[in-house]
Amino acid sequence: MTELSDIQKLVDKELEEANKKYPLFHSDHEAYAVIKEEIEECEEDIRKMEMVLSYFWSNTKRDKNSDNLIIGIKKIAMHAAAEAIQVAAMCDKTLIGREK
Repeated sequence: MTELSDIQKLVDKELEEANKKYPLFHSDHEAYAVIKEEIEECEEDIRKMEMVLSYFWSNTKRDKNSDNLIIGIKKIAMHAAAEAIQVAAMCDKTLIGREK
């Protein structure tokens, strides 16, 4: 399993890029809205993975090749991981804003 310290490096990189584009949050309301949006994007990716997984299971029961579905699940999972990294980065951005 990937070490959390390795993931934190990705979070730090995401935060750095976000801070170049956007200022710190002006309020907890703004922070909440941004974090909520990123979480909703993660949830959407999870729903997509579950849907494709159900197609995979249907194909499996019929002895049908599902390589394209497995590739799709992987791509969606990677996107979900990127979205989760964005959630973590926005949490760090919120905390940094409190320090100022």
